[in-house]
Amino acid sequence: MRICVTPSNAVNSGSESCSAWTPVGHLVALYANEDYGGTSAMVAYERSSRGTCFNLSSYSLIQAVSSLKFHGVSGLESTLWLFQGSDCAIPTATYTLPADGEVLTPSVSAHYGSSWDNAAVSFKVTW
Repeated sequence: MRICVTPSNAVNSGSESCSAWTPVGHLVALYANEDYGGTSAMVAYERSSRGTCFNLSSYSLIQAVSSLKFHGVSGLESTLWLFQGSDCAIPTATYTLPADGEVLTPSVSAHYGSSWDNAAVSFKVTW
């Protein structure tokens, strides 16, 4: 990731200036619609403490996840936990991946059943 800005006002503009690239690790990509469409959030979970709980209300996706992509931690088994309650509470659904594994789920309801479509309120990743 890097940040770039171009200064400007109503009269003048300057040259773009960018920060150095900073690695953010693997992501959990969450989508409001099936087949990776609609509102989305890409969460760089590896930069947080192991097992950090992410509330989907912070990403405008509370009870709105219908598809997802998850790439596990390099060299380690990883598990994505989905929760039907905030702060990673209430029954979970999980994806456990082998080292360097990846899961692409174009339809949460097809994988877990209709009770999980648009049901996730929070998630965490452990490794």
